[in-house]
Amino acid sequence: MLTTVAPVALVSACAGYQVDQTSATSPTVSYAYYAESDYNLAAKRADLYCEDNYGRVAILIDRDPQGNGNEATFRCH
Repeated sequence: MLTTVAPVALVSACAGYQVDQTSATSPTVSYAYYAESDYNLAAKRADLYCEDNYGRVAILIDRDPQGNGNEATFRCH
């Protein structure tokens, strides 16, 4: 079963965080983030995605630089 999820931009009014979901392929999800300090937000969003869709927790499987930011890919485990 493939799950298609539209990209979601998260912007915090207080801190200016931005984390964008870049893909989701059963059972993984990837997020782009632009500041290293935003990684924790990406990890929390991945945990929520995995819990909501699979009843599982997110485990980091890859972190790569992408353009002017980074991309983290998580497996729902």
